[in-house]
Amino acid sequence: MGKKLKIFIEFLIMCWKWIKKKRNALITLTDNEKQLLNFSVFKSLNTSQIKAIYDIIFERTFNSNEIIYQIGHPNIVMYFILEGEVDLYDSENSDTPDVTIGKGGLVGSIEIFIGKTRFSTAVAKSKCKMLAISKYDFRNMIKNNPRIGSKILLAFCERYTNSLYNKIVEEKEHAEEKQQISS
Repeated sequence: MGKKLKIFIEFLIMCWKWIKKKRNALITLTDNEKQLLNFSVFKSLNTSQIKAIYDIIFERTFNSNEIIYQIGHPNIVMYFILEGEVDLYDSENSDTPDVTIGKGGLVGSIEIFIGKTRFSTAVAKSKCKMLAISKYDFRNMIKNNPRIGSKILLAFCERYTNSLYNKIVEEKEHAEEKQQISS
């Protein structure tokens, strides 16, 4: 009887996986929901997971030269840029942006993970259309939907690891060039 039960349970598991796959294939995303797939942190999510994320996201528009957030302000929201460009300033008195981030980029995401206040200022370089998610909704989603949360957190880890690696390689190449010039 034990072997038949095991075969039956394996059959049920196989059926459940097939049903889930078909269900996800039947769920269609709206054009707005599809926009999330433009961001690397959401690319590993299936359609039902995209819908769950979209439920906690809101859209924001910023005019050219409008301040999105400032150094020292609470870090409540991270933004996903759909249209436009955002200048980031690491110093309050700087007139020159340290970096410009465009379509498909994220702003305010690092502070969501590590800080209580903003450590940069973000200003819309041009009219920007963004998707935004609050720190509280993001953390609750991770807590209440661990599968979605683990996929997104892994994507963030990959993103920041690649960024750090590229920075290290860039610094190493710069040091080697400097050494060759001085030789």
